Amino acid sequence: ATLSAPADPRNTALLDGGRYPTPVVESLTTTTYGNFLPSGSVAYNLRSNLLARASMSKTITRADPTALRALSASFTDPSAQNGTLTNPDLKPYESKNTDLGLEWYTGREGYVALAWFKKGIKGFTANRSFNVPFSSLSQYGVDWMNGLTRDQRRALYLRAGLAAPADLDVLPTAGDLAAINALPVTLSQTQNTADKLYIKGIELTVQQPLDILTSYLRGFGVSANYTKVKQSGANVAIGVPPY
Repeated sequence: ATLSAPADPRNTALLDGGRYPTPVVESLTTTTYGNFLPSGSVAYNLRSNLLARASMSKTITRADPTALRALSASFTDPSAQNGTLTNPDLKPYESKNTDLGLEWYTGREGYVALAWFKKGIKGFTANRSFNVPFSSLSQYGVDWMNGLTRDQRRALYLRAGLAAPADLDVLPTAGDLAAINALPVTLSQTQNTADKLYIKGIELTVQQPLDILTSYLRGFGVSANYTKVKQSGANVAIGVPPY
């Protein structure tokens, strides 16, 4: 659901204290999807203190909730050239996961674990940009009377090659409004892609109390983790170290 507060055109010529109240409009969009998410795991004791594990699963991660709001436009760029659209039709990421592990329990809280993992992820999102005339923003509740600041109105006049009037709350003349409505605006929207990302790696975990060395170290311990990851395919995260 998305809430908006369109301006009342009757307030154009009224001063503060004598204006009509601003109505609040709720826009509700419903989207449905289904996923089959099987999972299975097995553990086997190779020895009394040595355990082998294996698991396979399919999981999903939902998109950013702010991007899933009912279709609406955010037009806050002071230059009135760029805006963003929500996308209630975004689908979750899907991940097929395989994990293999070996765990050696050294006594009490101590253990050493080695794991190998692989993930195949699809349905990632990316920002897509496209150009539309300013007039097309009216379907998202943005026009000269709604959703614009005075700075944006001034910027639209200047972009259209027109002189900005002193009173920016007044509706432009028909000719000026036609020139403003024809101005290009760049909108960006988050959309699912068909690209796939593959991640695989190994993880080593060590946890060991130090009182096995001497009773003077009771209450102290070591806990360490090392992970190495390799990415391939599309949507590879840039700047992420491999370990």
